[in-house]
Amino acid sequence: MTRVIEWARTALLQALPRARLGLTWLSANILGLAGGVVGIRKILVTHSGGADNYLAVFSERGLFMAARGNLIFGDICNVGAVDKAPFYFFDPSMKLAIVGATGLVGTELLKVLAERQFPLTELLPVASAKSVGQLVEFLGKEYPVVSLDDAIAARPDIAIFSAGGSVSKEHAPRFAAVGTTVIDNSSAWRMDPTKKLVVPELNADTLTADDKIIANPNCSTIQMVVALSELHKAYQVQRIVVSTYQSVTGTGKKAVDQLLEERAGQTASNPAYPHPIDLNVLPHIDVFEANGYTKEEMKMVNETKKIMGDDRIRVTATCVRIPVLGGHSEAVNVEFAREFDLDEVRAILARTPGVEVVDDPAQNQYPMPKDSHGKDAVLVGRLRRDETQPRTLNLWIVADNLRKGAATNAVQIAEYLVGKLALVGN
Repeated sequence: MTRVIEWARTALLQALPRARLGLTWLSANILGLAGGVVGIRKILVTHSGGADNYLAVFSERGLFMAARGNLIFGDICNVGAVDKAPFYFFDPSMKLAIVGATGLVGTELLKVLAERQFPLTELLPVASAKSVGQLVEFLGKEYPVVSLDDAIAARPDIAIFSAGGSVSKEHAPRFAAVGTTVIDNSSAWRMDPTKKLVVPELNADTLTADDKIIANPNCSTIQMVVALSELHKAYQVQRIVVSTYQSVTGTGKKAVDQLLEERAGQTASNPAYPHPIDLNVLPHIDVFEANGYTKEEMKMVNETKKIMGDDRIRVTATCVRIPVLGGHSEAVNVEFAREFDLDEVRAILARTPGVEVVDDPAQNQYPMPKDSHGKDAVLVGRLRRDETQPRTLNLWIVADNLRKGAATNAVQIAEYLVGKLALVGN
């Protein structure tokens, strides 16, 4: 709970010189009792390096104080205004709920949160009624699964949903109503004009504290737009033809079980697909629409335009399920408005956030699903001109669909909320 502690300002003014401060570590006793209240060990005093001096006070768990009315996590404040502006103190707690914590994406979310050392102080694993009470392990500690109602009552700061569209449609607004910011992995909110569809490398800066339901894009869309984002700035994408080769993990545990049973020579006991998937390829992901395309294919069409902020981009997609355990692959043919140089394309991709270039055919080096496992990067290779028409590039894009295609992207959004919008403590 944010609260103003006016007496702390006096302690700081007595301890800190008004001159240019430089970069200095000071002991917590400068803050007197204020430091003890929040457990500060050290504070950091910094400045802009120009005529104006700035002050920011950090605890070991992040920004603890700033002399601005509009708190921004990690921001700085004008020392010259210290005697006029109150200091704002807040409890840097972070309560996070994972809705669908026992599923494939939920399990991956826990891994990513641990690996990236996300600064949560309380975890609320949420799942269906039959899973309530089941224990989920996170950082060596076991947490009991709770119900949706109990999680809402706990008023988490952030809730990451990965439990399907119907659950998101019904319950995301309930979380938002109590002040929780929801990051939703389903398709429920993606094309809602009132909701942001976010890939942090491209458009996280559009988020505000008022965005209480944020949509995580489709896995195949994410990896494609990450790869194309900087190329679009350089050459302007006009048209995309994409064929996907998608892992069974994109469907879920039921599909993984089907593949493993069939691979063992058994008939699937509870198949996820209308046909066998082992030693087979299914040009059918999600339901068929009236126009003959599947819902998955239309997701790629519509989401690409929304994320890249350009309705002029023409996209056509064919989405295919293949018998692979993890990692989506895409053959992408992209036409630009401006001519390109292949060496320059490689250089742009090499510096594109979130992209790793794997493109040395002479050494049989190119992206493969098995090499994407456990990685957050989008792998890009097989770069070559389309020799049938001008200004057109062919490339091959691979990513771990459970990570950048779902869990990692969601956690990166959460990191932005905490890091830039000070979304801590309800």
